[in-house]
Amino acid sequence: MENRKDRLILSTIISGGLFFILGSIMKIREGRNLKNSSILRWTVLVLAVTFGVLLCLCCILWLVKKMKNSLAVRRCRKGSHVWNGCICMVCGTTNHVWDGCKCTRCGKTRDEGHSWDGCKCTRCGKNRDEGHLWDGCKCIRCGQAHHEWELTGTDSEEYWPEGVDPCTENLCFLQIRTRRHYKCTRCGEIMEEAIQS
Repeated sequence: MENRKDRLILSTIISGGLFFILGSIMKIREGRNLKNSSILRWTVLVLAVTFGVLLCLCCILWLVKKMKNSLAVRRCRKGSHVWNGCICMVCGTTNHVWDGCKCTRCGKTRDEGHSWDGCKCTRCGKNRDEGHLWDGCKCIRCGQAHHEWELTGTDSEEYWPEGVDPCTENLCFLQIRTRRHYKCTRCGEIMEEAIQS
């Protein structure tokens, strides 16, 4: 697939260059009948030669790059990768050195081989929902809270929705907001939950 694409690009460049050169030659022939034909001929000729040289240079650079890439890929197939940390810059192959869940070269983590200290991995810092060390309602290792909420009361209030003018609108736009109040039976922390009705 890649070779077909490369051939198509190369043939497009070459055919474009040939059409430009042929068009320039036609302009030179037409310019012979004009008053300033020598200036026109030289201008078109210089442009055609410049474009042709640039086109040849582009094709040569493109071919050199393709050859270099194919040589590098062949080298990678033989096992001589060009490493940038854990990733080969040519073919993208990875070569991590895992110490449990963390690569010692680049620091990338994976979800296996953790070194758990209760709820927290000592290598990568990942948390899990087991092995917590609770101090009241808060884990002293990871900071996760575990409250036991108890409903202490509710209250309601009427309010006008945003964008409604209470002086000009009727009462069917009036809404009621209910709030529930909770208290943790362990630490005494208070929480409020709004319920729109």
